[in-house]
Amino acid sequence: MIIIYVIILISYIECNPRKMNFNNDNFILLKINKTGVSNIIGSTDYIYGPLKVKEIIINNISQNETKQGYELNSNGNEIKLIWDIKLTKTSFMFFACNNIIEIDLSNFDSSEVTEMNYMFYSCFSLVSINLSNMDTSKVSSMYSIFYNCQSLTSLDISNLNLSNVENTESMFIGCFSLTSIELSVFKRNKIKYMEGMFSQTNFIFLDLSGFDTSHVIKMNSLFSNSKKLVSVNFSNIITSEVTNMEKMFYGCSELISLDLSNFDTSKVLNMKWMFDECEKLIFLNLSNFNTLKVKSMENMFGSCIKLSSIELSSFDTSQVEDMEQMFCNCQSLTLLNLSNFETSKVSNMKQMFNRCYNLIILDISHFSTSKVKNMEGMFDECKSLYKLDLSNFDTSQVENMADMFIFVSN
Repeated sequence: MIIIYVIILISYIECNPRKMNFNNDNFILLKINKTGVSNIIGSTDYIYGPLKVKEIIINNISQNETKQGYELNSNGNEIKLIWDIKLTKTSFMFFACNNIIEIDLSNFDSSEVTEMNYMFYSCFSLVSINLSNMDTSKVSSMYSIFYNCQSLTSLDISNLNLSNVENTESMFIGCFSLTSIELSVFKRNKIKYMEGMFSQTNFIFLDLSGFDTSHVIKMNSLFSNSKKLVSVNFSNIITSEVTNMEKMFYGCSELISLDLSNFDTSKVLNMKWMFDECEKLIFLNLSNFNTLKVKSMENMFGSCIKLSSIELSSFDTSQVEDMEQMFCNCQSLTLLNLSNFETSKVSNMKQMFNRCYNLIILDISHFSTSKVKNMEGMFDECKSLYKLDLSNFDTSQVENMADMFIFVSN
């Protein structure tokens, strides 16, 4: 494998006179993992900054023109990208540059940069990023900045100033080789959007106790499909401004216990798929959940196959319109107290209790169903259910009752 290497420190260069003299230029250094045509800057269809690259130097030779891809050979050991201005946006800078294995930004002047969206997006081979001297004090958006950096094994963001950042959506998605991240750097910020921030990662433990979430509006898919996540510290979390928690823990198949008793959900409108496919979850504390404004609870607890009980006494469902598959495939539930459920606005109860194999008692005699249009498979495969009073059910608007009681043996 041919390695294209760029010197990191001026002192090091001085000890190696054959290396180029970088002086005080505003530059970025790269290392590439193979020869042939390689992209060393992002797609020119989207990129902001590198269109203004002053010079590209490969192995001490200045290129005649600055372009996206270069033919690299065994003599190509050094790549240096030089700017003669201060960039204000670095979004898409290394977008899909999947042959780069190291990026050193320690001599890059980012003091005026406000956007870093997709900056390292899909840099599949990237192993190391030096962010030690990065000035991010003016950055407001880091949307998908490290998205799909599959080979990163460590990432030091401890020196970054994130005080003005508002968007960290999808920040670490697909960083499969990262197993931990220090989040204390987020203790002071303005983040409003953090949907999918830790989604599709292999983090085992996340400590959000020092993470300032007081401005956050969206937490949907925050940890979705993080299939190795075992524990999250929410001890000081503030969720009073959050409106969306859809798929927040979706597919977190290793989570065993969740204590969300300190969650303020008073502004949340969407909780659908929130805990769906948390297959090992046996304890769930929602004791202080305020669901007064929630409109959708579709699949909220779907496939929580180990959960034997759910305390829902704090739930106010008066505004809920969709309860499709809400408890679908909750195979270990034996009792379910829904006495406080108000369902007058619900139009969809499709497969609401489908495959609740061990549910013995279910009292929904008080349910208001005057607006329900779909009851398909509502009690499908509730094999242990021996008593069910539906005498007050108003089915005048129901359009679909297919398989409503199929395989209900009792």
